[in-house]
Amino acid sequence: MSVPAHDLKLSIDEYLQLEKSSACKYEFVSGRVFAMGGASQAHDALVINLTLMLGPGVKAAGCRILSSDMKVKVESTNSFYYPDLTISCENFSAKGVFISSPCLVVEVLSPSTTDIDRREKLLSYKTIDSLNEYMIVYQDQRRVEIYKRASLDWDVYVFQEKDSFELSPRSNIRLNVSLDELYSGVVD
Repeated sequence: MSVPAHDLKLSIDEYLQLEKSSACKYEFVSGRVFAMGGASQAHDALVINLTLMLGPGVKAAGCRILSSDMKVKVESTNSFYYPDLTISCENFSAKGVFISSPCLVVEVLSPSTTDIDRREKLLSYKTIDSLNEYMIVYQDQRRVEIYKRASLDWDVYVFQEKDSFELSPRSNIRLNVSLDELYSGVVD
């Protein structure tokens, strides 16, 4: 299958087939596909630092961390995204190519994706019933925004400089995050 033009609409099945046969990754939003670009070293270091920090606690809870190679399906918006990091407690499927019930999604902002991550994806991710936290990590400054599901809406928390905070994407998961550790080797 050839790479589609942005104005050509695909079905979900056509999109998934394109992904199987393509060397590129594409996000899928309401029938349209968008090629994913590469990441900076800072972006990659932040994802790895966060994975190393969260890994033991996530594994102890019987869940797993998924990398930016795993798609998240958002049923309500007919979309598939590639978050930078995802925590999921749904059943493992060795041949699965996407998950649909994450409890935490993390996006590291890049200059080309900041608006999409802070608007489109924020609104889309909030519709996932299993999602309890959405974390936005800045790569050019020590700043993290956490959107947490509350009883009627979502609360937002901002952490900067030398702050530490707790993630609790599920009742059985408590993860401590230090911005010093997260930004180690990335932003002084």
